[in-house]
Amino acid sequence: MNATPWEQLKATADAVGWPETFKKDLDVHDRSKLERPDMQDVPFVWILHSAGTHIITDHKDLPMMAGHVQPGQRVPMGYVSPTGPGGDVARFYIFTAGQLTYCRTWKDAQRALCNAQRGVWLQDAGRKGMAYADAMRHAESLFPREDP
Repeated sequence: MNATPWEQLKATADAVGWPETFKKDLDVHDRSKLERPDMQDVPFVWILHSAGTHIITDHKDLPMMAGHVQPGQRVPMGYVSPTGPGGDVARFYIFTAGQLTYCRTWKDAQRALCNAQRGVWLQDAGRKGMAYADAMRHAESLFPREDP
């Protein structure tokens, strides 16, 4: 049996050694969110840094969050670990199709989430009987193939 989303997040966090502070983000908030019935099979981006975690389920929300935690850059005061050397670095992951995968940048994570959301939306449109051409046009407006 494959590891659950929660088990994959926990194993990744343990391997990286983060979060150092705000551990409830992972152990309480992320876990309870992932155990909700409405989160089953929902693709998401997971942001991990030394001072917490974030789960993002809408590709449109990622630029706002990434503004707080960009890879390789210092993180604003609200996100700085008191034990870190003046800031921390974020890591971005996409969870889709039962697998947590590292993304090099937040833009890569956003693109992957947008693609995953497009696929889920198209499957649902097909189940509802929407014509293929109409579904593709509508999906493209909601989940653009170029940088969202």
